[in-house]
Amino acid sequence: MPNVNRSDVINLLGRSQLFRELDRASLEIVFEAAAVRGAAPDAVLFRQGDPPSQLFVLTNGQVKVAQVNHGGAPLTIRFMEPGDVIGCVAVFRGVCYPATAIAIAPSTALAWPSSRIAELMEQFPQIGKNALNLVGSRAQEMLHRLREMATEPVNARVAAALLRLCRQAGRIEGKDTVLAVSRQDIAEMAGTNLYSVSRALSRWDEQGILEARRQLIKVRDKDRLRRLSAKQ
Repeated sequence: MPNVNRSDVINLLGRSQLFRELDRASLEIVFEAAAVRGAAPDAVLFRQGDPPSQLFVLTNGQVKVAQVNHGGAPLTIRFMEPGDVIGCVAVFRGVCYPATAIAIAPSTALAWPSSRIAELMEQFPQIGKNALNLVGSRAQEMLHRLREMATEPVNARVAAALLRLCRQAGRIEGKDTVLAVSRQDIAEMAGTNLYSVSRALSRWDEQGILEARRQLIKVRDKDRLRRLSAKQ
C-alpha cells in the first residue's frame, strides 16, 4: 500500500468538492473508510462501460478521463488533479462508468466502494448536498463544451481547450503555465483535428502567446488566449 501523510490527505479531503464543510472528526471517518490505491503511468482506475464499483479522490499525481463515442472517436473529457473526485457521476447515478480513467503520472488515490459511499452519505447529509452540486457542475461543464463545439470556430475552441487545461493540468513556472499534454489531447478536447491544432499552436507560438513543443506547451499570455477563446 502506498504511504500517504494522513494529516495532509485529510486536509485535502476537506478542500475537495465532495467533502467540503465536514468537520475534522467527520473527515477522519471518511478517510478511515477509504483504501489507498497507487497507480503507475498508464494504469487504469476504471474503464468505460464497467459497473460503478468505486469512487476515487486523487491525492497525488494526475489522471486523464477519456471517452470513446459511438462512432469510435476518442474524446478527452478532463485531466484530474489532487483533490478531484473521479467516477462520481456513475457512482451517484448508479450507471456504468461513462469514460475511462487512466493515470498519466505516478499517482495515488483514495478509493471507496460504492456501497460505502452510500452509507457515508446517509451518515453525513452534507456529502449528499455536495454530491448534488458536484454532479450538477460536471453536467454544466459538458453542456458548455457541447455549445462550444456547436457554435464556436475552431481557433476559439482550441484556445478555450488550452485555458481549460491550464486550470486542470497546468504547472506554474515563473510567469508561464506549463502543460505536459499532447496535440491529440487538445484536439479531442476542442472537437477538432491534429492539423487545426498544430496550425493554431504554430501561429500563436510566432505571436508569443505560447511556446509549443512536441509534448509540452508553455502558455505565456493567458489574457490574449482568453480573447482568442471569445472571438467569433
